[in-house]
Amino acid sequence: MPYFPVFVIISVYFLYVALFSAYHFRLPRWEVVIVGLALVSQAALTELKFGPASLRIYLLTPLFLYSLIRIGNLRLNPKHFMLFTSFIIFCLVFFLWTVVAESANGDGLKPGRGVLSYGLAFVAKRFVPLFFLITIVVFVQRRHDLKFLGFLLVSIIASSSLLGVLQFFNFGPAQRFHKMTHPMTYMRYELKEVFFGESITIDQLSIAGLDHYSIPFSYSLITLGPLALAYALVSQNKNVLSRGFMLGIYMLSAVCVYLARSRSGIIATGFSVTIVFFLAPRVFREVRFSRFVMLAVLGVLLICISLVVIGSMETVTLKYTDFNRMGDYSDVHRIETAVKALSEIGRYPVFGIGIGEFSRRHPTVPHNAILNAGVYFGIPGVIFCLGSYLLVGWFLWHCLKKRSVQSTSWIGFGALMGIVSYEWNGLTHNSSFVTGGVWLLIMMGLLLCSLSIEAADLQIERRAKISNWFRLWQEMPPQTVQQT
Repeated sequence: MPYFPVFVIISVYFLYVALFSAYHFRLPRWEVVIVGLALVSQAALTELKFGPASLRIYLLTPLFLYSLIRIGNLRLNPKHFMLFTSFIIFCLVFFLWTVVAESANGDGLKPGRGVLSYGLAFVAKRFVPLFFLITIVVFVQRRHDLKFLGFLLVSIIASSSLLGVLQFFNFGPAQRFHKMTHPMTYMRYELKEVFFGESITIDQLSIAGLDHYSIPFSYSLITLGPLALAYALVSQNKNVLSRGFMLGIYMLSAVCVYLARSRSGIIATGFSVTIVFFLAPRVFREVRFSRFVMLAVLGVLLICISLVVIGSMETVTLKYTDFNRMGDYSDVHRIETAVKALSEIGRYPVFGIGIGEFSRRHPTVPHNAILNAGVYFGIPGVIFCLGSYLLVGWFLWHCLKKRSVQSTSWIGFGALMGIVSYEWNGLTHNSSFVTGGVWLLIMMGLLLCSLSIEAADLQIERRAKISNWFRLWQEMPPQTVQQT
């Protein structure tokens, strides 16, 4: 039953829809429900094909076409709308250049590779992130819908982290479930074992959540995890249990990043917490350093206890003989690869050398978004990559304005922290805007929606204050009015 996980995950998703709607006494818009199902497909069902493509493409493509009709009703803040449209044009120009560069350096259409195969791979890598961004911004215009997606992503992180921990302790059902949802990955390792004699089992592949293995898994954790941390710190909810539960989810994701043995992921996690420490009290009036210090101490204590417990278990020594490789693992080869990448960019500055040719000449690819952009697409690719970092800087600068906590502030602030973590991680790994960046554009869409909703709420609040002042002024006795 190859599609059994599909029915399980979709059933659980619609159970979430029902529970969320019952709790809030309100249904999300049907378009937002489809966007949510596409997010679940992105996290858990990427490798399961329904014909030539995955489920997320079948969900997003018609929804994207419908969003083009509805885009005329888009009510974004003018500044945000200009940024939104400019970034779409920026992406389309970048996509066009990738086609030109790949065709020039031989990474595009190759003998034996059909147009349909290349087109579907291009859509999955380039247009799916853009589809997510556009559909989220167009259809998520209510606080209720934004909260629906925010809590959904937190639920994905919670379930994925739990699944990863269960896999770490060799919990059979968790391993079998992941194998069912990722048949292509397992097939590749089985073929390696057959043809090259490389015996690789799940015990050697570290941990994995709903999405991919080990290091790619950590990309999702560091990007989506800050949502839970932001809820614990800047949410309007005063319930200590709710905040503590969200903090626990973030701590669980941090432990999973450690178990995935992603050094840059661990640095990105600490980087996110540090930024939250400095920015949250400066951005939101209600946030106090004392609250953050309390949460930080509790979180660090939970992480330390978890790592001590895990490190003392026999499972660790049996499963990972080199579990402590982070302490003595040398990155000299990455520095050497970076020097070679710079040399190749100098030789092929216009179109780049291409990932295929670079991989044939050198053992590893550059673990850096900017160098990857230069190797793949030449100097123009570097310019596009730097443009994505400038965009993040603009978001960060725009969000530094002092304001009060709104009902969706935690989603926007968490999305911004996720974007910063993702871009930081791209400097030391291959996943970035250059190579696709689907989670980056998803969080960018959530951030734009949150900023727009907050701006609309503040405008309504100002109008209410002015109206209330004017009403009081009219109700004042004439004598008092004359004196004023």
